Amino acid sequence: MLNGPVSQLVSFIQSAQYAKISFMRINEIHQLTKERVLRMDFLIWIDAQRNYILNLSNYWKSYYTIRKLTLYDFAKQESFSLL
Repeated sequence: MLNGPVSQLVSFIQSAQYAKISFMRINEIHQLTKERVLRMDFLIWIDAQRNYILNLSNYWKSYYTIRKLTLYDFAKQESFSLL
């Protein structure tokens, strides 16, 4: 059996190794979480872009439909005909 100081040193080294392993694992989990958050942010951004383009497209389709139905050019603020 080891004497007091040597036993304490061995115990300290084991504890340091366990702490290092725990720290490395926590760091891995943190990196994974950060990657997931970045991925989710990117997916939310892509979805927002898609919605923006869809809404913009719907806006212009509606604008030209109303323009055609009313025979009125809103930009020039004058009537026109389809002849």
